[in-house]
Amino acid sequence: MNSPAERSAGIYIHIPFCERLCPYCDFYSITGSDQARNQFIEVVAKEAESRAKDYSSWTFDTIYFGGGTPSLLSISRMARILQSLGSSYRVTSDAEISVECNPSSINADKLSGYLEMGINRLSLGIQSFHDANLKTLGRIHDSKKAIQSYEEIRKAGFDNVSIDLIYGLPGQTPSHWQEDLSAAVSLNPDHISAYNLIIEQNTVFGELYRQGKLTIPSDDAQREMYYSLIDILDRAGFERYELSNFAREGKYSHHNLKYWRDGYYLGLGPSAVSCDGRKRKKNIADFGIYIEKILSGENAFEYSESIDPQIAREERIMMGLRLSEGLSLSDFKSEFGIDLAKEKERELRLLIEKEYIRIDGNRLKISRDGLFVSDEITVKLI
Repeated sequence: MNSPAERSAGIYIHIPFCERLCPYCDFYSITGSDQARNQFIEVVAKEAESRAKDYSSWTFDTIYFGGGTPSLLSISRMARILQSLGSSYRVTSDAEISVECNPSSINADKLSGYLEMGINRLSLGIQSFHDANLKTLGRIHDSKKAIQSYEEIRKAGFDNVSIDLIYGLPGQTPSHWQEDLSAAVSLNPDHISAYNLIIEQNTVFGELYRQGKLTIPSDDAQREMYYSLIDILDRAGFERYELSNFAREGKYSHHNLKYWRDGYYLGLGPSAVSCDGRKRKKNIADFGIYIEKILSGENAFEYSESIDPQIAREERIMMGLRLSEGLSLSDFKSEFGIDLAKEKERELRLLIEKEYIRIDGNRLKISRDGLFVSDEITVKLI
């Protein structure tokens, strides 16, 4: 495996604040007062500065503000974080700097400020263009506001814009989803992330589902929705480069590719994860304890674990198969000393017979018929 100094890494900053907590989301978030937000900015900057000595050999070419709702932060607060990163780390001049935004928390002045400080990619959390679905999801915006916000982003001058969508929603039909996709395509974004709703255990949706009070579309309906996603976006000129991510030429999320390609990344803020290929560290998902730890000069790690060879192999297979480029069998053998085609010969033969997977030259790729059951395929190969 290459050392961190030999390839560029990414920085992820978890902004935990939301205007309202969505019933389906299990990412760590809080509402938080204005005072809490001020305190957080100084503390996450302190964390960045205090951890810099461990990353002095790294070069960073992506910065990603996730959450939570990063666009809730004022321009001055966002600038403070970027200033601390720029002074503490080697960040390339052409770094991809992404911010997740909600339609309800952006305006022309904020967008202008983003551009001035070097932010060059926005991800807009639209989720659906049907107001009934948005209400079910607990979103603050409606479809009209979503479209207005997108148009405002374009007017401000951003030329790398992604939108997020969710399918498999309670009450959603395949035709509703196709309408969402048509609406998304009509906006002509550079990138679309479209995720299948997962009922997470520790959420409001999770509790309602356990009580039998939440009904989601059948597996067949969700499979139809996924194939509609692939077909409609393909006809519109988008390339599926990962299971749930589609882009115009050259508009991949380079930060997220670091996760899928077993790259290196530094995570700052509560619940953020860091990985150097050998160890994975996760900050505690508790705002108060995070603040207390950093202010006292400690790290805020909830845990730190070594990535043993078995875990590394499994993750390489799982992540490689998520990508449309597939898993390089020669690279896998070179790194782990395992000929996967021989070791899993029986499993691969059965998967190939079912037309779930194919070997394309040196690469193992999931076929169209296997995409919706990719998790099951991965389990058979690890």
